[in-house]
Amino acid sequence: MKTLYLLRHAHSLPAAPRLMGDYERILSPQGIEESRLIGRFMQERGICPEFVLSSSSVRTIQTAQFIFGTLFSKVGLKVSSHFDRHLYQASAQTLLSEIKKTDSTINHLLVVAHNPGVADLAMTLGDVQDYAPATLTIFKAECQNWSEFSPDDVQLEQVFSPAAGAF
Repeated sequence: MKTLYLLRHAHSLPAAPRLMGDYERILSPQGIEESRLIGRFMQERGICPEFVLSSSSVRTIQTAQFIFGTLFSKVGLKVSSHFDRHLYQASAQTLLSEIKKTDSTINHLLVVAHNPGVADLAMTLGDVQDYAPATLTIFKAECQNWSEFSPDDVQLEQVFSPAAGAF
């Protein structure tokens, strides 16, 4: 069985400083708090991704860092990760293609990405409608290899959004 944790990056500042572009936008104070709440949500449920696949934009990296800072604050564990510029503003099809390339020894994968691609993928996989910043969806699939991961075989397990305030 494979578990996909699909996450839209947390809230970022609306505009980057003059010499920076969208790629360099940083998390807002709200986004930092959202990331910590996601980390706490994961910690309280024993959720521990084995690998992080993420866009390499500043806000997606920061989202992952704050989540794992909270999740592993007391144990000092590290999670393998790959931050890829190719995933910046990636479409749902590109995200799914990259997920399918994940090593089969990984059973729990966290993907941190951007809208509209991440929302479109959540809609394709589980008919998830509103995909606000910092929304985390959990999908499970009865497959042995990520290459077999398909929308036809995926089950939506849970949706968590700090904005909804629901644990």
